[in-house]
Formats: sequence, structure tokens, C-alpha cells
Amino acid sequence: MRTSLLAACAAPFLGLTLLGTAHGAPQTTSVGLQDQRSAKEFSAPYRVLDRVEGAYTDLALMPIRPMLRNASTGQVFVLDAERSELLAFDAAGTQTGLLRLPWGPVALTSWSASPMGPKALLIVCRGSHSLAVVDANNLNLLDLIPLSTEPGDILVEPSTNHAFVAGTALDLVQEIDIAAMAVVKDHKIPSKRPTFLALDGNTVLVAPMLSGNNSMADTGSEVLDVG
Repeated sequence: MRTSLLAACAAPFLGLTLLGTAHGAPQTTSVGLQDQRSAKEFSAPYRVLDRVEGAYTDLALMPIRPMLRNASTGQVFVLDAERSELLAFDAAGTQTGLLRLPWGPVALTSWSASPMGPKALLIVCRGSHSLAVVDANNLNLLDLIPLSTEPGDILVEPSTNHAFVAGTALDLVQEIDIAAMAVVKDHKIPSKRPTFLALDGNTVLVAPMLSGNNSMADTGSEVLDVG
């Protein structure tokens, strides 16, 4: 089944772009930033400097999709982004488990068609640029899938068992074949810092973190319609 992506060109949804997701050669881009600030501005210890405009990866760990509830059991899974932990609670609110994760978990979802058991948790770790696959029954770490820089939100399209992860830094959405545990497609997004995802039927809606960027110099070959 064909899945399409809708990219919001500016928040809040000032324009929408429809993109196809047929498999093809992955595309990536990188942006080099030159820090123009004077040496005087670096006199304070690094930990107290505001490095928002520095030539570094943005490691501000903003939780994006940090909680998941199992509707049938009442079990709740919660991410602690600062401690890089996954916590499990039963329906009564009692903590039943804890798993240390790769640096900076910010979003999670579940995959019920997992060949590794009845349910797996897919957890985006922003600081370590990876997707952690965790057994939801015993909180064992099953696999790690490398992702692009600064990954954000995640969702699963159930008819294809493909996951979609926002690649914030490189302005793309990565499509992952969960059964194969591999990235199969990089979808370039014509807006800056795509972060948030939602599923509307077979369409993935993509919203950027930055507003006011609804202008496009190059829409790319995957754009089917611009509205």
C-alpha cells in the first residue's frame, strides 16, 4: 500500500506539501555552521553558555512523545529524557520496571506486529541518533537502529509495518522497515526542522519546529502537489 507524506511548510500549517514515499536512493544533506562570536563571549565555562547558535548539534532534550498507555492492560510507559530512562507503571500507578537507554530518549510508540514477541516499543534517542527496540514485556533492549542527526517524533503505519521518524537537523523523514530493522528511505521535507508527526489514514502529516519558513527554493522530485 502506498503511503504519502504531508509536510507543513510553516507552523501553524500555513501550507501543505504532498510527497510520495516510493522507495528510492536515500538522500541526505548536511549544513555547516560557522560560529561568528568573539573569543570574549566564550570566557564563561561551557556548561553555562547558551550554545543555541553554536556550531554544534542541538542537544536540548525536549520530550516529543514521551508517554504510551496500553489500553488493554492499563500499563503506562514513560520516558525520562534527562536521565535516559524508560519507566513502566501498572494500572494502579506502581512502578514495575526501569531500563537505561541510549542518550536522550524523546519519543516512543509500539509495534504490535513484532516478530520478537506480542509487542515491542520503538524509542527515538535524540542524543545518540538511534532507534531503540525494546521488549515491552520485560524491558529488554533488543536492537539499535542508527538514525539521522537529531531525530524527533515517530509513528508506525500499520498496513506496511513501516515506521517514520522525523530527522530534524537534516530536514527529512526517515522510513524504516521494522521487520528488517533498517532505514529504507529518506524523504526530504521542504521546510526547516521537521519534528512532529501524525498519521491520517495512509498519510503522514509532518510539522516543522520553526515557523515562518513556508518558502521553498527546490521542492524536489518527490513533491506531487503543493497547496
